[in-house]
Amino acid sequence: PGEAEEAGEDAERRARGCRPQYQRTAVRFLAHFVAHPLDGGRHLAYLPSAEWLLDVSHLVAARARVVDPRVASLEGGAVVVGREPGVTSVEVRSPVSDSILGEQMLVVSEEKVTVTELRAQVVSGLSLMVTAELGHPDVIVATCHGAAALRSPKQEATLSVWLAFSDHTLAPLELYGWQEAVVTVASPDPSVASV
Repeated sequence: PGEAEEAGEDAERRARGCRPQYQRTAVRFLAHFVAHPLDGGRHLAYLPSAEWLLDVSHLVAARARVVDPRVASLEGGAVVVGREPGVTSVEVRSPVSDSILGEQMLVVSEEKVTVTELRAQVVSGLSLMVTAELGHPDVIVATCHGAAALRSPKQEATLSVWLAFSDHTLAPLELYGWQEAVVTVASPDPSVASV
């Protein structure tokens, strides 16, 4: 009976998605914002400067693809999922000419990592501080802090859940899809906080 129970538990765990997986990562597509000169010259004007990049992920995600889908896949244009060890690239193609607008190499390593920790934090609010960088007038630093304390009755909060891996990387749990995990949250004192 003991072995049969263990075999049943293993089958149930596999059915729930508890199996080895390659890591996942969020992908963003960044681009320079440039203006072409009216005189037909080749010198581009970078706006506001060449150091600035614009996140265009929402504009190009539908045109992004992984060159070798055996090595990795791209879910929803936003999450790269390793499939097997190898080298491929993520590229964005023009909807008009089908030429490559941008490309980045992607390596899926054979190195195995394990989940070392599940980190959860209550986020009840955010504060944003914007400051100018001393000595660099074109540089602005934005710092965001999450608050964990509930300060008033009926205040709501969200739960930020992250996976920590043995290679010292972190990934938000939502990259793995909520169908892959079951998270149960309970309050030790329902009169203080309810879930």
